[in-house]
Amino acid sequence: MLAMSCHAETDCEFPEEMCTAQAAFDLADTEMAETLDAVQTKIANNGFEDFMVEPADIAESLELGQSAWTNYRDEHCTAVFRLMSGGTSRHVDELDCMTELTEARTVQLRELYDVAP
Repeated sequence: MLAMSCHAETDCEFPEEMCTAQAAFDLADTEMAETLDAVQTKIANNGFEDFMVEPADIAESLELGQSAWTNYRDEHCTAVFRLMSGGTSRHVDELDCMTELTEARTVQLRELYDVAP
C-alpha cells in the first residue's frame, strides 16, 4: 500500500494532486476503520442475536472477509499502478483506485451489518 507524508498544501513535499489523493485515501481508510470498529462493537454487544449466529462466527467471518478484501484491493490497485506505469500520474491513479474501493467497501459494511456512519 502506498503511503506518503503530505503536509499542508503550502508545505507539501509532493505535487498537490498527489497530496490531495493521499488525503482522500487517508479519509476513506479512517472511515472504514471506524465502520469496522462499529461492527465489532455491535458484535461484542450481541447486536446480532436475532440472526441465530454465534457472535464468534460473525467476528471470524468479518475478519476473514476483510482480510481477503484488503488483499484484493491492494493487488487490484497495484495492477492499476503497473498499467499506468508509463505515465506521470500512476501514483495518483493507484491512490484514486484505493480510495474508490475503500469507500465502496465502507458502504457495503454499513449496509450488511446495519451500522451508521
